[in-house]
Amino acid sequence: MKRFYIGGLLFLLFLFSVYPQQGAASTGTADIIVLLDNSGTMFPFFDTINNAVLEDITAHFIRRGDTFHLITFNTTPVTEIVQQISSEMDIRRIISRFRLLYPLGVYSDFLSAIKFTQRYVNSLTTDSQKIVVIISDGILNPPSASPYYQVSPEEAEGEIISSVSRMHRDGIQIYFIKAPFPEGVKIRNLGKSTEEEVPQPEISSGTEIPAAEEPVTETKTEPPGPEPVQDGEDTEPDFFEYATTLDQIPSVVTDTLPETGEAPSFTETTLLLPEITFREALGRQFYTFRLPLRITNNADRRLRLQLDRIIINSENVLEKTL
Repeated sequence: MKRFYIGGLLFLLFLFSVYPQQGAASTGTADIIVLLDNSGTMFPFFDTINNAVLEDITAHFIRRGDTFHLITFNTTPVTEIVQQISSEMDIRRIISRFRLLYPLGVYSDFLSAIKFTQRYVNSLTTDSQKIVVIISDGILNPPSASPYYQVSPEEAEGEIISSVSRMHRDGIQIYFIKAPFPEGVKIRNLGKSTEEEVPQPEISSGTEIPAAEEPVTETKTEPPGPEPVQDGEDTEPDFFEYATTLDQIPSVVTDTLPETGEAPSFTETTLLLPEITFREALGRQFYTFRLPLRITNNADRRLRLQLDRIIINSENVLEKTL
């Protein structure tokens, strides 16, 4: 059996357009916006991002006529690529640009990046489907120059959820590819009590545990980022990072970053593209013949399929779009 995933730039015999049942674009084209965390905590996973995610998107998800947008962020968000796809050379340009990216940023202003992406998507034409793919560990650690540096963790999470919800209401599909947290760093969720830590750090035998009956009287708002170290001769530095709970929002399709060479691919596990299966050997045929095929919808939503072309020997033999 021959199996291919619908949505690739080149598709041998069949070229389909795939749209959600609701909010389908009339032109049949899409803007795919990738928001990529370019901070230092992403460094161990960048080869995987290039090989298992970004190339997977360009190979299996982007179609002719679509436009690919890449936005990176650490201290500030930067638009790296805007490329309309009309040939395979355009795909090669995108992949070449991937190779020049290095995650070396000290900070990660996740909130500024989400706000920037929301404005960016709103500035695009309205006659195409909008798809946003966020690739990040979700850590929020803005620099002092950020307008959100003094924002409390709870307010920061509220702003993130508000922006994502607004994009969802506007018909934008949002995917979150979550990278692992850096090793040895304590993580606290944004928008929750500072007594809740993710993951819960291990307590060694020599660590003092505060009495449970001690009330928490601290009400001062602290900016997201490393917590200040309390003075004390024997006190070791205790740093925390804050991370968004974006992966818990129902409207956001979330998956973990796949391992290099891991199967199935990102497009199979997260984008859940439809797949087409047909006989590999058709045998000897005349000018008119039947070609049985099966289309499987892997998603939990209804889709509308449009058959644009059937290519045989570089020629479209389809009389009309179906």
